[in-house]
Amino acid sequence: AAAAARGRRWRWEAPGASRTCGLKVARRVVVETRPDIGRASLSPEEARQRLLALYEPGKRPEERDYHTSAHVQDAQVLTSTQGSTLGTDGAACREGPAGLDEAEVVLMDEVVGKNRITPPEKDSIWLRLVHQIFSGIFNVLLWGTVTVEAVLYATGSSDDFVTPAILAAVVVAAGGLQWWTELEAENLMESLSGMQATAPVPTVRRRGGERQELMLEGEDLLPGDIIFLKMGDRVPADVRILACTDGMEVDNAALTGESIPEPRDPAAADAGTAPTQARNLAFYGTTVVKGNATCMVTFTGDRTFLGKIASSIKSARTKSTLEIQ
Repeated sequence: AAAAARGRRWRWEAPGASRTCGLKVARRVVVETRPDIGRASLSPEEARQRLLALYEPGKRPEERDYHTSAHVQDAQVLTSTQGSTLGTDGAACREGPAGLDEAEVVLMDEVVGKNRITPPEKDSIWLRLVHQIFSGIFNVLLWGTVTVEAVLYATGSSDDFVTPAILAAVVVAAGGLQWWTELEAENLMESLSGMQATAPVPTVRRRGGERQELMLEGEDLLPGDIIFLKMGDRVPADVRILACTDGMEVDNAALTGESIPEPRDPAAADAGTAPTQARNLAFYGTTVVKGNATCMVTFTGDRTFLGKIASSIKSARTKSTLEIQ
């Protein structure tokens, strides 16, 4: 049943289709269930090795920093390491069988997971405010001092009411500031999650040696998928550009802060080039502002550049020893 559910895909019907911007545009859309999509000879370990082939030597997916070797590899070599193929017209992939074999999709989906960024865990904001103000050994000591001073003042043993009032105000203000900072970080996380592409993505895969043109939801994309992007599209995953029109540009402002769109080129980058400086990569959440391209998905979900930023935001603040106690 699970395999059949994963095999449910939007497909453009090809007969009578016209051509626009090099992509086939169907006259009607059908949904087909593919019960024959199942496990191929690919093993889970082989699927994991495919993923590792996208990283620099010695780097691992669980590392906090973003690493990839996709931009320095030849397009033909890169696609082959991911079990994907180019079309009969080469990197453009507009003709002939291309992309991943659908017989391997179910296993790849189980190993890699869905293409979405893991949201942070949420508790009640008011409970968290109370926790920030009253938890921690340091806060406990301060509140103990405030209580003692208040009791002494109430019993007439002391006429100092300023000290406990100031201490209480400082503790509440410090806890409130820390609580507000964490809320702002969560709002930023939510905005990052909202950068995911919502429109179906034109994708090509192979089925029984035949070309299958699909419209997949962004979260169903896998490393090795061949997708087509055009002006105005939001990049649905980290991708390596295999072919593109002259003058193609991508807006990376959401990730790098660059206000000017950056040009893209499918040529392999020189060894040692940083991924953010490579012109043959486009990152999850950025936008194509000019031209169109054929791309291969490299990283999805939390493994993307945007996912690494989100992870760093979640773990950026380290609790102090007093807070842990």
